[in-house]
This record gives sequence, C-alpha cells and structure tokens, in this order.
Amino acid sequence: MSKDKNLDGIFNVLKGEYKDRVINPIDLGVILKKENVIKERCNLYLDVLMTFFNNVCESYLGREYMKTNEDIQGHFEWCYNKTINEFKEEGINFESIILREYLWDYTLFMVYTTEETPDLEFFDMNWKFIMEFTGVKTKNALSEMLYIYKLFDDILDTKRK
Repeated sequence: MSKDKNLDGIFNVLKGEYKDRVINPIDLGVILKKENVIKERCNLYLDVLMTFFNNVCESYLGREYMKTNEDIQGHFEWCYNKTINEFKEEGINFESIILREYLWDYTLFMVYTTEETPDLEFFDMNWKFIMEFTGVKTKNALSEMLYIYKLFDDILDTKRK
C-alpha cells in the first residue's frame, strides 16, 4: 500500500471517532508554515530521536537486569551521551539539559517503568507520526511536534551564539 493511501486510510478512521481532534493535511501545512517549521529540520530532529531510541532499544536488558536506580540512570546516560556524541561527530551539538530532562522523563515512563518494553518499531511509528511534516495529524501530535521542534531549534540557536 502506498504511503498516501495509508495516510488516507488513517484520516478516514480518525475523522470518525476523533474528527474534532484531527487536523487535515491542508490546515496542517498552513499551521506549520505559520510556525516557521522547516521540513529538513523535522527530519534532522527525528533522526536524533530515533538514534537515541535505537541506542536505548539495542542496549536495554530489561527490568530483570536493571534493578537499581543507578543501573537505569547509567543506562539512560550512556544512551543519551552516545547519541549526542554521534551528532557532535557530524558537527551538530544537541547537548542540552532541557533535552536530557525531556528524554529522561519520556524514557523513564515508556521504557524503564513498564512491564513490557516497547520495541524500536513502536518508537519509530510514534515519532514519525509526531514529526511527519505532511499528512494527517492529531492536535496532540501537532502540539508535541511543535514543542519538540522548538526545543531542538532553541538548542541550535543557543549553540550558534
């Protein structure tokens, strides 16, 4: 199934039960333009997020092996630092206390405190839905996209000064 048909199918499902929470593709384009959201930056920020979650999923051994807060914090720090260093090697510095705190809170909730840890495919689908520049998006996903976009943009702006 083509990506466009898949998105049309998602839109048709969402416009029923969730129609008051869905932003159609045309309105999404207008909002993103008004907010000065740049597609290439969305892709870069998605790449950072997916690199981080790839590092988490590839190295997390599960609750049975990571039992202490120190184990969990150490694993998170290793994943975060590995991600930041990978992008520093490419000349892009995303190191930020705010980003670290955001990812810590998200990962603590979604990975470290759950009975069943989501796999990389879950994070891939979730973050692509949030950061996708075109298509159908819920109001919540748009709000999260704009928050993450601004967070990353602020980091880059701070590093440029």
